[in-house]
Amino acid sequence: MKKIILALVVACLSGAANAAQSLRIIRDTEIEVVMQKLVEPIARAAKIPDGRLRVHIVHGNDLNAFVSSGEDIYIYAGTIMKIENPNAVQAIVAHELGHIIGGHYVNRMARIEKEMIGAIIMQSLGVALIAANPEMGTGVMMGAHGITRANLMSFSRDEERQADTLGLGLMKSARLPLGGFVEMMELLQSRSIHIEGSINTYGISHPTTTERLMNAREWISKHGGHGGKLPDDLVAEYAMVRAKLVGYLQSEKVVQDMYPTQTLPSKYAHAISALRGDRLTKALQLTNELVASDPKNPYFHELVGDIQVRRGKYSEAVAAYQKALELLDIESAQISAAIAMALIERKGKGDAEEAVRIIKRALILGKAEAAKTPFLYFVLARAYAAKKKHGLSDWAMAEYNWIINKKPEAKKFAERAKRNLDGNSPEYQKVQDILAKK
Repeated sequence: MKKIILALVVACLSGAANAAQSLRIIRDTEIEVVMQKLVEPIARAAKIPDGRLRVHIVHGNDLNAFVSSGEDIYIYAGTIMKIENPNAVQAIVAHELGHIIGGHYVNRMARIEKEMIGAIIMQSLGVALIAANPEMGTGVMMGAHGITRANLMSFSRDEERQADTLGLGLMKSARLPLGGFVEMMELLQSRSIHIEGSINTYGISHPTTTERLMNAREWISKHGGHGGKLPDDLVAEYAMVRAKLVGYLQSEKVVQDMYPTQTLPSKYAHAISALRGDRLTKALQLTNELVASDPKNPYFHELVGDIQVRRGKYSEAVAAYQKALELLDIESAQISAAIAMALIERKGKGDAEEAVRIIKRALILGKAEAAKTPFLYFVLARAYAAKKKHGLSDWAMAEYNWIINKKPEAKKFAERAKRNLDGNSPEYQKVQDILAKK
């Protein structure tokens, strides 16, 4: 049975003997929307314009987060999977923004430039499509700018203390519960208490978690107030995001251990886990139950689409993805790409043309985010290939490879495209631009 072909690209930075692996960033509409809701009040308290602070979810089980600039926060998927209370995740973001407000990032620009050997962008079709093709990997991931994780932001102990204080101040200004900060510190302490007594505190970049927890409690006691309460719907949405990540990234046993009851998050995690395990009948049963419980949830319909793709039921998949887009009040490059790929695989009359139209629209709407959406060019190349428009297909592959930093491959496709494109077409000019770049 033919299935959608998705490529998992895991690239390493080159150019130096000790170049670090680039990060693998999970792109998923649901996760990005919910995390954006969580960080917005903190961003406003930090006087960051709406929409400017971006949260990136890093593929990995670490309990970790870091900031790479004033507008980009990176949180490891393991952090979300380990933390049940979204307020504690807000505390992590507040701490990281504390580094920005404290000027710690600016003070280390020279060091960052040395650590950043280069930048490479990897592609993503979102965590929701991870299981779409088990033969070729777990999905398409998009890598953010490569960094040396261990060294990029190794702040001093005093700077860490200041970031904690500034973070608490941001949460208070945003009228968020301050208990999340304490909960975050307690979680960190539970993971480090067994070694804190044996380490040289003068030889580490961070204060001990015990000290940070004590400082946080003293600050809250001194300044008073524990903030407001997170909206119930936001807490529920975070629970679904957490279940989604567990379902996609953890083993079936872990899913069972973490979600033994029949709550909505539990069904979500088990449905996704069943999809990953190719137990498609079970996956569809659970997902249909989710849809019945909340028919206006776009992400449940998206999951139906993913399952139908795996079953080879491309018409059903297209219908489910389209329903998901109808229910969303934002554009989703990931779901648009999923529709286009299902259309390409369906091979019906006009399907390839419709796939091209969908991807072109997604590219236009996401122009400002072009560097984050190379997978759209990958899908566009497949759509043009299905229409036997090989010159346009090669042009799209040239754009795709250029964005993911495969410059020799990009030029190879550009040369091929040049031979088959109309010399007056805009794609021909774009090919010429790629060939002229150094």
